[in-house]
Amino acid sequence: MSDRGPLGSRRLLALVWPGQEAAALAGLRALVATARAERARLRLACLRPLPPPRVDHWDRIVANVDREMDRITRATLERFDAAARVFDDVAIEWHDGLDTLSGVAAAY
Repeated sequence: MSDRGPLGSRRLLALVWPGQEAAALAGLRALVATARAERARLRLACLRPLPPPRVDHWDRIVANVDREMDRITRATLERFDAAARVFDDVAIEWHDGLDTLSGVAAAY
């Protein structure tokens, strides 16, 4: 059986809402099993609002919004990558930093 559907390769999209990262990690095994059964790639999109700039105790900006988003994104992706290392038979893609559903739709 080919891994391509009528419109191209099969993909399973899972949305991770703000504050639900731990639940997504706990459910990763079930998502991978579903993707494996469907011969699909697994795509996880972490949605989150833009963070405020990081400030010091004098309210001076020490990390602007882009830098803070980059820091949060790296930390999240490291956690998800570590959890996904045991699943080498299913392609897993991570998308983080998308703060709108239209951004997810465009990436999907």
